[in-house]
Amino acid sequence: MMYKSQTIVMILSTFFLLVLQGCTGSKTIKKDKVLSHTSVHIQLTDGSTREGIIVTSKNDQLIFVDAASNRVDTLHYLVISDMRESQNIYDFFGNKIPRFEIHNEKKFNNTLLYSGAGMFLGTAVGFGAFVAIVLTDSSKTTPATLTMAACSIAGAVFFGKKGYNRDFQNAVENIRKRRYELEKQKMIEERQRLEELKKQHDGSQKR
Repeated sequence: MMYKSQTIVMILSTFFLLVLQGCTGSKTIKKDKVLSHTSVHIQLTDGSTREGIIVTSKNDQLIFVDAASNRVDTLHYLVISDMRESQNIYDFFGNKIPRFEIHNEKKFNNTLLYSGAGMFLGTAVGFGAFVAIVLTDSSKTTPATLTMAACSIAGAVFFGKKGYNRDFQNAVENIRKRRYELEKQKMIEERQRLEELKKQHDGSQKR
């Protein structure tokens, strides 16, 4: 009975540990580990904050697209007191991407693949524990089965979360690229419109 209680506690502990891991706050971004296309929240030494999407890091300076102005800006790391992943997701122009748009775009290919692989690995580990427990005491098949189930679930959830994150990032990148292409097409059409107006204007002057 005592072993069964310990097993149940282990299952619940593993579950809540994984849940808490998924609910952790935004990650701190170190200046030597800056990644392009990361949506960022920046705390400056003067107390003000900035938000946007990182372009690159060069010569102790952060180059990013400011969400407030939708323009490329540069900040020296000396004026940055803290830098974290933003709770908001931005496109290449510094515009917010709503969560519902991301979820509508998101597929579940990696989530299912990673979950399946995680369950397989967890079951393999759990089976080893099952055999060890049963060999020690053949009457403890129920606790051994629960242990194997706990390992299977933990593996599926842990790796499934990694697959979910990859699917999420793929959806974000697809939206960013689509918005970029649409904006580029608008710019081409606007340039063509202006060129046509210029031709019409030049033609009227010649008359």
